[in-house]
Amino acid sequence: MPDGLTEVALRSVNHQSYVELQLSGKVFASHNGPVPAKFDKAEIWLGERPDQLTYAFTTDSTTVRLNNLKPNTLYFIASKGTRGSVTTPLSEPIVAIRHEYSSTNTIAETAAGASTRYFSPDGKKVAYLEGKDVLVKDLTQNTLLATIGSGFVRGWSSNSDRLFLEQTSGKDRKAAYYDVGGKAVVSYQLPSQVRLWDFKISPDGKSVAYKDYNRSGLFLFNEKEAAEKRFYPSQLFSSVRWTWHSDGTRLLYYVDGVSGKGLQQFDISSGQSGAFPIALHYAVDFPEMSPSGRYLLFSSNLAGAPDVWLLDIENQVFRQYPQGFGFSWQADDSFIVATKSTGNSSPLKYIQYRVE
Repeated sequence: MPDGLTEVALRSVNHQSYVELQLSGKVFASHNGPVPAKFDKAEIWLGERPDQLTYAFTTDSTTVRLNNLKPNTLYFIASKGTRGSVTTPLSEPIVAIRHEYSSTNTIAETAAGASTRYFSPDGKKVAYLEGKDVLVKDLTQNTLLATIGSGFVRGWSSNSDRLFLEQTSGKDRKAAYYDVGGKAVVSYQLPSQVRLWDFKISPDGKSVAYKDYNRSGLFLFNEKEAAEKRFYPSQLFSSVRWTWHSDGTRLLYYVDGVSGKGLQQFDISSGQSGAFPIALHYAVDFPEMSPSGRYLLFSSNLAGAPDVWLLDIENQVFRQYPQGFGFSWQADDSFIVATKSTGNSSPLKYIQYRVE
């Protein structure tokens, strides 16, 4: 390993009765980014607010158990590493939380390399890619419902009657859905000038919010009105950081810019943006609102590595689901998290959690 030490990076993992803290030395040896480095010891600082950390202990181990954290309490943890005469500055804090998991049920397990499964909210259907084709399977009868053809799955409608799709026509994207009852693929008839960049389909499947390669702003198309509306939110947002609210009247999006960062909501009827009820200043990727509107699932590096997180908006409580990288809601506010152990060759396990 190279000499020197830039930081001791932290990673926290909830184990219900305790939190495991993993430590790894890093050094910036070149412009290619950090590489592993040894450390002699590390000071651990923690607190319940990121601006009020206090010294907790010193360790020379790469793994430490935190046994005395209060349950259901969000902690912020930072480190100072030492190697020889070099001591690093206090690191940016990560988050740790100790909590019990709700009742669980493993509903599927796929072989290594298999594509992601997309379960319908009613729990009766699943869609997935096999080769270049999208397949839809009836889980109640264990039968194939449809072979749709090429495309990408973009989720399900709230009542499970539409499977949302992204397809291509030449070099252009198309927003479409598979009509389960009609057994047909239907394209949204967006205006001819649209060059679709990124899009989200509303929970009921009747509206498409999108951004255009050639035009600024945010656009909304409602299939009943067959008309396009154009909006200019105060800040635009990246493709992985926005979603529809479950009530279909708002968009949620995370911004991280010079004017601040946090979760915002955009009201479609007024065309105005406003702050989310909770000042959520952590990075939020792939947010998805529960059918009831009480919970938010998202992916984040809050704990030092990508995990799935649940936010109970009403009670302002967080839950960590380590090694989860994909998720979807069920109609009863239970949710399914796709997990894998380590590496791309690991099989996928789909675990259903219930909020209690």
